[in-house]
Amino acid sequence: MRILVFTGKGGTGKTTVSAATGLRCAENGKKTLMLSTDPAHSLSDAIGINLGGHSPKKISENLYGLEIDSQRLMEEKWEIVLKYLTQLFTARGFDQALASEMVVIPGMDELFSLLTIRQYINEYDVIVLDTAPTGHTLRLMSFPEVIGSLGRNLVELEKIILEELKPLRMLLPVSLPGADVQKVTDSLIEEAMEVRELLVDPSVTTVKLVVNPEKMVLLESMRTLTFMNLFGFLVDGVVVNRLLPEEVSDPFFVRWKQQQADYMNQIDEAFDPLPILPVPLFQEEIIGTTLLGKVADALYHDKDPTETLTTERPFQLVQQDNGNYELVIKLPFSEKGELSIEHDRNTLVIRVGKYKRVLYLPTIIRDKEIEKAKFHENELKILFLKG
Repeated sequence: MRILVFTGKGGTGKTTVSAATGLRCAENGKKTLMLSTDPAHSLSDAIGINLGGHSPKKISENLYGLEIDSQRLMEEKWEIVLKYLTQLFTARGFDQALASEMVVIPGMDELFSLLTIRQYINEYDVIVLDTAPTGHTLRLMSFPEVIGSLGRNLVELEKIILEELKPLRMLLPVSLPGADVQKVTDSLIEEAMEVRELLVDPSVTTVKLVVNPEKMVLLESMRTLTFMNLFGFLVDGVVVNRLLPEEVSDPFFVRWKQQQADYMNQIDEAFDPLPILPVPLFQEEIIGTTLLGKVADALYHDKDPTETLTTERPFQLVQQDNGNYELVIKLPFSEKGELSIEHDRNTLVIRVGKYKRVLYLPTIIRDKEIEKAKFHENELKILFLKG
């Protein structure tokens, strides 16, 4: 089973690339589901079929699609908790309508979008995930870990607090959360961690960045690669979309072609050793399976889209000859001055500029002391003593 994730800056053509990939996977005989987490619902436009609704719709042989309504999913699956939280706010004097708005935790709709993967993981051979623009995707991909990290601590804290409050429950302005509320929150945390495990398993999930040969797109894609590595996702290729074809010889495009050639050199250098997959600019708007098939031809030729193009992991834990362990994290496009780490027994907090990850350490190095940490040639190396 494979999950193929496509992400990139808005307007780079990632929906087109996602749809072309899904089409080619289906043509190769794999039962394929294209999932869109983009609120703009561009996937329907690219395919030419309305893919909204509660369940996947059949597009062609082996190919299905669904544009996820994350708001609806959140209201359905989180209903019990939302009602309880609303009661808490109204008990404090807030207006009912305002309380209903306040209980929606930022990022929860994105989490429920991602949890849809778990629902269909056993029904399809391939899931192609067409994401919203980069900023949305970064929250989307990190949220299962965030909610899981919080959940591990909050579940225990919740039990302690509820036990202490039971004698005072008659004096409280609202009833304590019942078993139904606890069951829903516990289930959400468990599901989030299951999805997290799928996303960071390189045998299951790979990510491709979709870029255009333009400065702003290139810079954002470099930052995205840093984020993906920080959170342990395997990026196995870069799709460079909308390249002017060689046969375009009109003088009007001479400067444009030279600029694209310059950016291609930068892309090759910046993302090395990641494979680069070029896709030309087509003469017409890519809508419908016929034109998407042409994009798939240009992108994959006779190769299988589900093939992993590189197995280089963003994380490595290496045992040295003396018994010490070295944790190696690849952080391309980072500067030493924007890096910081904090170690607290079972956790390692890594900050790279505005990004932060709380890494729960493997058992084998848990409670081990850090001897030193250094950042060299885009790699953060942290040495744990064996004692």
